[in-house]
This record gives sequence, C-alpha cells and structure tokens, in this order.
Amino acid sequence: MYAAFELGRYEAGFRVSIQCAAHSRRAHVSGNLEKDNERLRTQLEAAEVARRVDEEGYKQVNRNLGDMQSQIARLKQDLTFYRGLVQPDSVIHVKVQQMQIVPETVPGQFRLKFVLMQTGKPDSVVNGSAAITVEGLLRAVLQA
Repeated sequence: MYAAFELGRYEAGFRVSIQCAAHSRRAHVSGNLEKDNERLRTQLEAAEVARRVDEEGYKQVNRNLGDMQSQIARLKQDLTFYRGLVQPDSVIHVKVQQMQIVPETVPGQFRLKFVLMQTGKPDSVVNGSAAITVEGLLRAVLQA
C-alpha cells in the first residue's frame, strides 16, 4: 500500500530528491537573510547612537551660541558707552561731577571741593577758570 502511495506521488510529479534540494536551498537563503538582518540591526543601532550624539552636540552648540550672543550684546553696550566717553576726534569737555561745601576750622569760612570729569581724548593739559557766586543770608535770624 505504501508503494502505491509513493508511485502516485511520483506520477503526480513529486520527487523526494527535488524537495530535499529545495528545502536545503530555502534553509541556506533563510540563513543568509538572518545574517543580513543582524548586520542591518547593528548598523541601525550605530546610526541611532550617532543621531543621539549629534542631537546632544547640537543642543550644546545652541546653548553656547546663546551665551555668546548675550556676551556680544553686553560687549556692544560697553563699547557704545566707552565710545561716548572717549572718541578720537571729539572735543574735550570738563564737567562738574560733584561739589561739596566743607566748613573750615575758623567759623564762617568754608572751602569748596569740586570733582571734575574730563570726557573725550585728552591730547594736552586742560586748563580754565571758574566763577563762583554765593547767594544767601548772613546772620539771619528766624522768628517764629
């Protein structure tokens, strides 16, 4: 009965040797595909790590860029301030920064103290004169 079964399969075109060879080829192809899959997974993991490293690098560059931009803005403000104080072709000006009236040891006498500030770029000594006018009451008596 088994021989009749095998004869029927043979007559239908089924060959055991052909099926074994086809199975062997499929197993070989399957093994190659699994190796390719493993290689591609490794490449994918490496690309993912590189992407994360690049992303972190971009974040750090952006932070540094922001810090540098704020530093440049502060330096520009400083430069503008100092240009206002010292310009190569500007006229030299002297202005009174502070003035104090200090009493002397002798009653009724006072000394004036001035703090002067020079703006511009001095090429030579600056000199000048000052006129002071004092207005007030002398020995005024207040009555309530």
